[in-house]
Amino acid sequence: MKYRLIIAALALSWAVVGCTDNKNTAVQENTTTELAEEEADPWANMPETEEDMLPEAPLKELIGALKDSVERNWYLSVKSDENKLAKILQLTARLEKYPKHDKNTADSIKILHKWLTDNPLTWETLADINKTLTYDNNFDRLIQLMRQLRNTPGSESCTACTELYEEVSALYDDDLILRRRYDRAAVLFNKLIDKKQDSIKLLPAPLNQVSRKPLFMPTANAS
Repeated sequence: MKYRLIIAALALSWAVVGCTDNKNTAVQENTTTELAEEEADPWANMPETEEDMLPEAPLKELIGALKDSVERNWYLSVKSDENKLAKILQLTARLEKYPKHDKNTADSIKILHKWLTDNPLTWETLADINKTLTYDNNFDRLIQLMRQLRNTPGSESCTACTELYEEVSALYDDDLILRRRYDRAAVLFNKLIDKKQDSIKLLPAPLNQVSRKPLFMPTANAS
């Protein structure tokens, strides 16, 4: 990683601060293969109120490291939704083969799946609380419908159905962890931009063109 030395300089302080997150981290590593293979991102685990914990380093390196962290955690969150949608569609197709499946539930899944595919999570969506709520509510409803369809009579012995269902459930359980990691990185990123905006303008492109990022769970302290 390009900014490994900067991040390593904070390893001891992060180890102390991050101890309360060990349980969630363990859940993440056990349930999501893609996350388990990713290197831990200390930036995303830093507390929102400890600005003084930022290391003494050139602004170019700090803004670059935080930008990478924000974009990495955003990618993981978006990718998780894409994976869930793909697996839900696969599971639905398998369950539809059983004569006693609930056609209305399957059709509702397809309608919501299409809406979520046509309206993916973007930074623009996240910046609008109403759009974000609509997106999240539709995704939650999709998960509920998937759980209903999973009870299709005769599908109990379908190993592939069980695996797909468990994979989607694990990814869904990880959503809060991914969003919290993104928010923590974005809070620090935004605060650095606010504090050093004049100096950032003097950096070479594209670092001089960075902008504040919206949060999943905005707070008064993060504004």
